[in-house]
Amino acid sequence: MKPLWPMHEKIAVIVAHADDELLGCGGTIARLADRGCCINLLVLADGETARKGLNQNQQEILIKKRKDACRNVASLLGIENCSFLDLPDNRLDSVDLLDVTQAVEMFLFEHRPTLVITQHSSDLNLDHEVTNRAVLTAVRPVGGHEVCELVTFETPSSTEWAFSATPGFRPDSFVDVSTSFERKVESLKYYAAEMREAPHPRSISSLEALGKWRGSQSGFYLAEAFETVFRFI
Repeated sequence: MKPLWPMHEKIAVIVAHADDELLGCGGTIARLADRGCCINLLVLADGETARKGLNQNQQEILIKKRKDACRNVASLLGIENCSFLDLPDNRLDSVDLLDVTQAVEMFLFEHRPTLVITQHSSDLNLDHEVTNRAVLTAVRPVGGHEVCELVTFETPSSTEWAFSATPGFRPDSFVDVSTSFERKVESLKYYAAEMREAPHPRSISSLEALGKWRGSQSGFYLAEAFETVFRFI
């Protein structure tokens, strides 16, 4: 198996919701952790307050459950630390982009990653779009941080449904997750409330089909795909 991003030891994964990290790049995270990388996760939105018919107490219970699930997933995959901003779910556009960007910058200054993994810009989910924009702004090459590579991943049930989005997700990097996909599937039990029955993209069989499709593009049995935004050498 080929070395995975051998030039990076500190890595940040920045997502809109707790479960995006697992759906989009859980196998890759597991492989990076197995290589000894220090991986820190930042989750921007609470993931629950957009649900209808919930009072504040119910929302708080669901938010806590999602955070606990995220920490359990982190433990299985090998993520060192999870940070949560608790911004409003599916309403990240209601928060000033400057505030989101500055929060991301603080996270980067604290953990000093050289590689950042985040969500693609062409996505049906508004929170995913805002996350991408905030991250891209925070890692611009103006000094003060150590990020030298930024890659984006596809989020099943969001990226592929952005039919008219341009330029769309165009992967140029593929990670062999043949040996770590089982850990990804095992971790999905913690996000059971977010999973669906086939043929929904967030079903286990559909995730496996996507893994095989990306693998067929790259010569692996199972793969996760990424699009490089920049790499400074």
